Amino acid sequence: MEDLKTRIETIKNKGRVTSITVSRVVKMPRNGGDVFLSLTSSYGGEEGEGLTTEEARTASHMLSLEVNTLAFKQACAAGILPYNDMERALQATKNNFKHLIVGE
Repeated sequence: MEDLKTRIETIKNKGRVTSITVSRVVKMPRNGGDVFLSLTSSYGGEEGEGLTTEEARTASHMLSLEVNTLAFKQACAAGILPYNDMERALQATKNNFKHLIVGE
């Protein structure tokens, strides 16, 4: 069992994340509208470059915050999401992701 833990830790330390993709869909069943957004961020593709797993986790949260924020704003601009709903969704999203990012 200890050997397995050591191997897992070794793999985690050697691994590098070179790309993160985050998607968000905002759907409103009442009027049938939806907004789909996807952002990809690259962190180097050469051997040894990239982010550690821990860095990738934080980067993923940051990119997720951005894609969610953009999706809510676009949904509001397109008339899919009422302005007050967008404001509430943005505030809740920022608060939730703050806990994820700061809690890392």
